[in-house]
Amino acid sequence: MGYLVTIDTSVSQDQHLSTSIEYVFGSNGSGACTYELASPLQGHEIQLTGYIKTENVKNGFAGLWVRIEDINQEIIGFKTMADSGINGTQNWKKCSITIPFNAENADRIYFGGLLTGSGKSWIDHLQLTVDGRAIESLPLKKLEKAELDKSFIRGSGISKVSLNDQTVKNLTNLGMLWGFLKYYHSRVESGDLNWDAELFRILPEIISCRSAEEANKAFEKWLDRIGPSQLASKPNLINDSLVKMQANYGFLFSDNTLSPKITAQLKKMRDYHLPIDDSHYLSFNKDVNNPIFRHEKSYSGNLYPDSGYRILALFRYWNYINYCYPYRYHIEGDWNEILMDFIPKFLHAADKTDYAKICTELICRINDGHASISGNPALDSLQGKMTAPFDARFIENELVVTGVSGLDIAEKGKLNPGDIITSIDGEPVKGLVEKYLPLTHGSNRNYRLFKMAANTGWLLRSSRTSMTLKIERGGITKEVKITKIPFKDYYDKFLLHLTETRKGRGYKLMNGNIGYLYAAQLKDKDLESIKELFKNTKGVIIDLRCYPNTPMPYEYGKWLKEIASPFASFTKSSLLRPGVFVKDMTVSNGLLESGAVKYKYNFSPVYAGKVIILVNESSISQSEFTAMALQSIPGAVVMGSQTAGADGNVSGIVLPGQINTMISGIGVYYPDGTETQGKGVKINEVIEPTVEGIRLGKDELMEHAVAEILSREIER
Repeated sequence: MGYLVTIDTSVSQDQHLSTSIEYVFGSNGSGACTYELASPLQGHEIQLTGYIKTENVKNGFAGLWVRIEDINQEIIGFKTMADSGINGTQNWKKCSITIPFNAENADRIYFGGLLTGSGKSWIDHLQLTVDGRAIESLPLKKLEKAELDKSFIRGSGISKVSLNDQTVKNLTNLGMLWGFLKYYHSRVESGDLNWDAELFRILPEIISCRSAEEANKAFEKWLDRIGPSQLASKPNLINDSLVKMQANYGFLFSDNTLSPKITAQLKKMRDYHLPIDDSHYLSFNKDVNNPIFRHEKSYSGNLYPDSGYRILALFRYWNYINYCYPYRYHIEGDWNEILMDFIPKFLHAADKTDYAKICTELICRINDGHASISGNPALDSLQGKMTAPFDARFIENELVVTGVSGLDIAEKGKLNPGDIITSIDGEPVKGLVEKYLPLTHGSNRNYRLFKMAANTGWLLRSSRTSMTLKIERGGITKEVKITKIPFKDYYDKFLLHLTETRKGRGYKLMNGNIGYLYAAQLKDKDLESIKELFKNTKGVIIDLRCYPNTPMPYEYGKWLKEIASPFASFTKSSLLRPGVFVKDMTVSNGLLESGAVKYKYNFSPVYAGKVIILVNESSISQSEFTAMALQSIPGAVVMGSQTAGADGNVSGIVLPGQINTMISGIGVYYPDGTETQGKGVKINEVIEPTVEGIRLGKDELMEHAVAEILSREIER
């Protein structure tokens, strides 16, 4: 996060201009400039060359990169200069990288300059060759008409919009109509039209309309200009028993919204929609059916895009959620009204910081733990460049210090684990919570509080170099002043700690007769060693208070469960009717299929001890899916507190202004239909941490799990 990519007219290798990448703020991750090309029709090797200049590059490198994707946007080739990158301060240097190329499977080539760590780099004179021939001299795979339309690539041409109630209503109808046509009109789906450009062509007309009648006339002319959609020969019908969630078309089919002529056209498109498996703007992962949002441009690296681009960002995101989000019913508020409410907010965004904040507020409305924003310097600056040198969590409805390892030696003792923080810089914590909840993503309140209290969240970050805390300790209230640390320093240490943690061994014996698995450290190769080490133990504790480092549901399911049984079912978006979500497959785990005769098979016996699964608010996504899989083991017990409630393979979203986010792309449920989104996994024994336990340094959940294994009979 925190990299700025711009065109630099003052620094170049040949006296013209170059592209610069500069680390601004946040973690020392990476920033890149990106160029896209259709794949050549033939070839075996790609080489990218270019000139690079650097200034104070530290903790990383500057270099070139190439990525090759197939038609489903799956990466089939990727290479950077990680082993030969440039660091420090160096003048222009010619660099190159080479990567194997499969012309048959490749669809798009992405390439450019890359900066990891801190500092600044410039890139100039990039040249791509295939088998030694310049890319511009080779025949490329045919681009769709939408890709050939480069209108509005540098700006929408709309700088300022005067709003009144009627204009907002007209724009609301435009956003809903534009989104409907994007997923239902054959010319848009087939890539015959650049749909962003079409929005910018109609937008000035709708802005100038002073009545609904004027707007409807403009809509009619627009539809006539686009032309008819290719339709199916008969209505598309979906079995009601398969439908989990019906489509929402906004106000499009409400009385008196659009003219009868337009409504009739839209109904025909809806009822006779001819699905396209590989739509220009939307396809689905072939393995798990989560949406892939294709050919969506982020446009320039400008953090404060113009008014038209900001409207595009709102319309694009609103329709992503409206047609492709499996948990639309879980949204906070009426999604239709939200579009209308946010039009003035997006258009009146005063600057890059205001825009990033408004985008955050919108994205948080969908109540999805996957829906964070990453890599936006304006949002990072808004949250603050400094953070607390200690850790905190909400426990028993209080903000509690849980770790003080980051405190400077001179400040040791000012804070202790178990201290309750009641105010920060003079503001009561309870008031800060309500202030920042709308800007904190999450599927439930517990997870939002967890994220808010983290060093990356809103409570402990600011631009101040110190923080004044009012704390309660042992019934005594006192005030302490703590020196803060740069957020990037904390982040570097956090990433280093995480890397070192994952290097450790994820399994061990406790008390000589209890197996312990920490999912974040498990490796693919560990299972056979675990089976041998744990074969005579009384029970095993599987700690999912983390993100698993290796998939566990199926292979560990075979070790722990003899007869296969279902543990999760999914929903997916319907191709026939975009926006309708239908029931998809159900998945099972276990060693043998139901009804199998054991003596006919040569297999190792399943684990015979008790199984305890630990979860809390840090258990999210893959961790929750793993908990669902393993709790289907007969007699297994899930202990802990509410999980994040965000399950389902993620789909990436790109919006103008460097807004990069994600959504849960498929619906995940228990086989009986029980919700997981928002609610989290089913918990057999709710065990919450206590302030006293934190003060004494106890892992109360672990202690309870150990006691459970030692005391309970095996329920198999």
